[in-house]
Amino acid sequence: MKTKIPFPLPKSWLLSLALADVLAPGAALGQFNYVTNNGSITITAYAGSGGSVSIPDTINSLPVSNIGDGAFQNQAWDLWAVSIPNGVTNLGQHAFSDCYNLMSVTFPTNLLTIGSDAFRDDDSLGNLVIPDSVVTIGDEAFDNCHLTSVTIPSNVTFLGASPFRACYWLTNITVASGNPSYTNDACGAVFNEDLTTLIQYPCAGTQNYQSMPPTVTSIADAAFADSFVTNVTMAWAVTNLGPSAFADCYGLTAIIFPEMPPPNSVSAPSADDTVFAGDNLAVVYPPAGVPPNTAGWSTNFAGLPEVFRCMTNSSWFYCLVTNGAITITYCIPAMNLVIPGAFGGLPVTALKGVNALTDSADAGLFGGGASELRTVTIPATVTDIEWAFVNCFDLGTVTIPNSVTNVGDGAFYLSGSGAMTIPPSVISIGDYAFYNSFAGPLKSVTISEGVRSIGNFAFSGCDYLSSVTIPASVTNLGEAAFADSEGGLTNITVDFLNPNYASLSGVLFDRQLTTLIQYPGGRTGNYAVPSGIGCIGNYAFEGCLGLSGVTIPASVTSIGGYAFSLCGFDLCFQGNAPGTGPNLFGGYSWPGVGTVYYLPGTTGWGTNFGGWPTALWYLSQPAILNHGPGFGPANGPFGFTIAWATNATVVVEACTNLAQLVWQPVQTNALVCGTNCFSDPDWTNFTGRFYRVRQP
Repeated sequence: MKTKIPFPLPKSWLLSLALADVLAPGAALGQFNYVTNNGSITITAYAGSGGSVSIPDTINSLPVSNIGDGAFQNQAWDLWAVSIPNGVTNLGQHAFSDCYNLMSVTFPTNLLTIGSDAFRDDDSLGNLVIPDSVVTIGDEAFDNCHLTSVTIPSNVTFLGASPFRACYWLTNITVASGNPSYTNDACGAVFNEDLTTLIQYPCAGTQNYQSMPPTVTSIADAAFADSFVTNVTMAWAVTNLGPSAFADCYGLTAIIFPEMPPPNSVSAPSADDTVFAGDNLAVVYPPAGVPPNTAGWSTNFAGLPEVFRCMTNSSWFYCLVTNGAITITYCIPAMNLVIPGAFGGLPVTALKGVNALTDSADAGLFGGGASELRTVTIPATVTDIEWAFVNCFDLGTVTIPNSVTNVGDGAFYLSGSGAMTIPPSVISIGDYAFYNSFAGPLKSVTISEGVRSIGNFAFSGCDYLSSVTIPASVTNLGEAAFADSEGGLTNITVDFLNPNYASLSGVLFDRQLTTLIQYPGGRTGNYAVPSGIGCIGNYAFEGCLGLSGVTIPASVTSIGGYAFSLCGFDLCFQGNAPGTGPNLFGGYSWPGVGTVYYLPGTTGWGTNFGGWPTALWYLSQPAILNHGPGFGPANGPFGFTIAWATNATVVVEACTNLAQLVWQPVQTNALVCGTNCFSDPDWTNFTGRFYRVRQP
């Protein structure tokens, strides 16, 4: 008879299989260690070479009835198939555990017991048929097997703890009809017959489990452990969670206890600190309407934070309790929302919704937005507001109480708020705090003395904000804090005593006037960057749609990323090409592409600059450039570069006394390609000499 092999095997396996076909019975029996007990054989160990193993029916004329504890354990990659004779009634603990390559098991038809951990970590073992004769399946018997579905036979009267734990492909567990002890629901979860204990949930079953039978009072040990479940709605009758019931459910985010119908208790169920071991993302929701510090519900449940669902006359609020204080994380929107100052005697100190940058669908306190919200009252207990009022387009003026110290990231993101006063209690304004507040819109803001930090993009896109004053206390301004205020912002004022920042003609600079930080986006006309500025910062002119052009002095050597994003005007450079950050013009085709002009005689220019085309810039009159390699007393003669129109002629004149202004011609120059390098070898003959250029 030919031996059938389902896939290519190493030559050593094939050799052992071939020899097994011809070995004498006594030699084959040498693969097994065994003991005799009451006239039958118990296999205690396997000493063969692996492959496909058939356990004999008899040894020394005695029937083989038991596979002892650990008999085939740790065969690792050697054992890939096993056939167990029909006389075997018991598989001991760890009988076949850690056989990583075991893919096929032929069970005996008279098998009664599968011991604890019998097939543990046999992660190649796929679908199998448990014989109808089986009565007992031990704890974690099939832990970490490659099962996709399994049927518990009708004669099983004992299931150990979590028999199918960590079977990551298991989508459904079925209990055979007629089983007197167990049953299953539509999601493949296994219960005792009267549906009071949930024993096992399939690892790859429904991730959002909301259909737990209302009769369930207990979740068995490790019932959900290692599963991919993300949300579980408990039965209202649950009073006990067994050890490790939800351990290592790494995607678990919510355990929800529903509101209990009267006259049932709202007490927290019993649970130890192993129930949610490893579940770092999960939050527990006590029954709706139960306030904190009631009936066993406190600041955490079995090590997880609790979010209470508390009701007032105006709304429902989800309240996270930490360190004796409440953070509201969600509420049902209302036209006129009043946020209470306390629940269950615990103060409300923070409003923290979902980050709109990572989850726009559920952003803010209102699950994506609240178009109906018109007014909101924030209690004087609140100190922190983050990602709270997101997409609240019609929100009117909001009063921030003097208790608030942090108007945090995204606090009023994409929300209207009319006029806003940041009180002196506030220390920091976070990133995106009032970002794109144009729908309401934000028309004025008062930043009180005391604010130390304004975050990245904090007021970016506030198109109706006309002016802003930065107090002396602000020592840190984030990137693009006032950028992209198209048609709105016309003036940025900085308190004279501010140590880090200054304003010049309504434009924001650093205190040393070396970096232009922000140009108000609502201005029109042309703008000349002051001479002496060395750097134009990131996003400095973003969204300045009203400008017609910007002149940049030769002192500028660096321009930041996105500095001219969403701009369509021309740039005129008086000096050499500066270094630039990424996406100088933002990479947008709208509102158009300008031209970058540069003076003849300057260096570093190509056919384009940052993606925009370049062209020579011819001045309306001749000019002396105060930079370049020929400027000053280089190599003896005093010199400088003259720039004007190509092939034009200019006269350089000099005088020795500006009080008398007697100008004498020194040299006539033809401007080939628009420039000429002038030098005066006689300059050392004078105590002082002044130069000018003119048309002849």
